[in-house]
Amino acid sequence: MAGAIITATEAKGLALSEMGYGFLGTTTDAVIVAYQNGLGPYLEYSGSYTDFGRKITRTVFECVKEGVTKTMKELESDETKI
Repeated sequence: MAGAIITATEAKGLALSEMGYGFLGTTTDAVIVAYQNGLGPYLEYSGSYTDFGRKITRTVFECVKEGVTKTMKELESDETKI
């Protein structure tokens, strides 16, 4: 599970970096990985070169970029209302 947290954190930092931000996160960032024992395959590793790690990376990367873009648009819209 620790490997999945590391992979997700790296993907978040990569997304922010590619968007031109000079930081890899904020003080309010959080990552949680939940897994119910026995309901899926046993995953010993979740680094970015594993199938599961690639899924984590792609999902987090896309969601961070989408979330930041949406938030920035909302903030810009709020500023024009002032």
